[in-house]
Amino acid sequence: QALEAAHHRPELPREVNLRELVNNLLDLMRYQIPDHIALDCTIDDDLYCELPQDRIRQALLNLILNSAQAVGHEPAHIAVGANRRNGKIELTVCDDGPGFPPELLRRGIRAFVTGGAGTGLGLAMVRRVAADLGGDVELTNIEPRGSCVRLIVECSNG
Repeated sequence: QALEAAHHRPELPREVNLRELVNNLLDLMRYQIPDHIALDCTIDDDLYCELPQDRIRQALLNLILNSAQAVGHEPAHIAVGANRRNGKIELTVCDDGPGFPPELLRRGIRAFVTGGAGTGLGLAMVRRVAADLGGDVELTNIEPRGSCVRLIVECSNG
């Protein structure tokens, strides 16, 4: 019953320093991500937003783990960024891996449909967080190599 009660109680937004949140997450993830993958944060020090911090952290965790899985065993780079745009925050997780399969870009994110070895739940969860926060998720490939996920959410103090 406690689990069910916790599941239905939405996390309250609070003012979050996005650079601090991402740097703390990357510090923890360096123990889970292989050494050949470099993790970077490219967020300004003074970027704050009212957000449900734990849900954003979980969404970013899923995106970073997806990137790490996608780049495989080659030396690689994953960068997490954020920008304010039109009262919203655009969080990005970009890597220099093989990119998204054309089918995923064409059809969009659906649970249990994945281009890799996972279940596809990671991106579906990120899409749900975005929708719950009045936003969206965009997938793009980077030329000549790589992919970028944009998690766009409302930012009430922007």
